[in-house]
Amino acid sequence: VDVEDPLHALFVCEANEELNALRLHFLNSVNDAMRLQPAIIQSAEDLFAALYKERKVVNLLARYVHRVLRLFDALPILRPPPPLAIAGNAPTMD
Repeated sequence: VDVEDPLHALFVCEANEELNALRLHFLNSVNDAMRLQPAIIQSAEDLFAALYKERKVVNLLARYVHRVLRLFDALPILRPPPPLAIAGNAPTMD
């Protein structure tokens, strides 16, 4: 199960078509500006680190992060229901 943290939202999450389109546009822009070395990119953390230290794309990264944050701010937060109490572990009413 993936954790919905900022890097997951930026580089992994596929739950929203607008997010997918933003990511595709961003990655195409990055690809035009520089060539990433896939061998060193093993995770979202690796990708962020590689982009952040590359002066040619840091402005693209900042713009992309801003757009993703605006998108997430516009969407309602999905809060899963609390887990059901398991027999024997349910709170008592003493």
